[in-house]
Amino acid sequence: MSSARRRLAVAARRCHVVLAATALAHGAALADAGLLSPARWRALDPPHLVARLGLHPTDVVADVGAGPGLFTLPLARAVPRGRVIATDVRADFLDETARRAAAARLGNVETRVVAPDRPGLGPRSIDLAWLCQVDAFLPDRVAYLRALAMALRPRGRVVIVNFRRDHDAARRALVAAGLRIIDDAPLGDLYFVLVGRCDSCRR
Repeated sequence: MSSARRRLAVAARRCHVVLAATALAHGAALADAGLLSPARWRALDPPHLVARLGLHPTDVVADVGAGPGLFTLPLARAVPRGRVIATDVRADFLDETARRAAAARLGNVETRVVAPDRPGLGPRSIDLAWLCQVDAFLPDRVAYLRALAMALRPRGRVVIVNFRRDHDAARRALVAAGLRIIDDAPLGDLYFVLVGRCDSCRR
């Protein structure tokens, strides 16, 4: 190998090391912020919650406000012949989601940066919309959920998980958006899960 090629190889290895260290540092920062913390994982128990959904292997799921992907990976594993569309307003969070999906060898994850007031999903494009600790930050819950309902396929579902203090507002918004409540249950001492079905989504 010529000296010029050796220098290029060394530079490439250094670049890879720097990129890997940057990714690890970013992941650690997200964990420190609580978004990927072991405590949050234990409290929400993503594998258990995802199993509860009864997803079909070919379903298309929107992980709305996915952040760095706490639920994206478990959802992707539940739909091996389907797809998970991870949306968020922050590209840096979605970069971490994509990195983690690639590290887990999950090729059915798509990331999509969206506006705060629009889901960014096409009509009749998804079977389930998943929102974990997201709805309280929406500018207009009802309007957003109505837009999500337009993205659902027939008998599609919207699932909301949040702190108990947000339960009543979330339930009212689901109903106002035209969704029928088919599940409403506490999750431990802190959280609840609400599931709304769009029986009329036949557009």
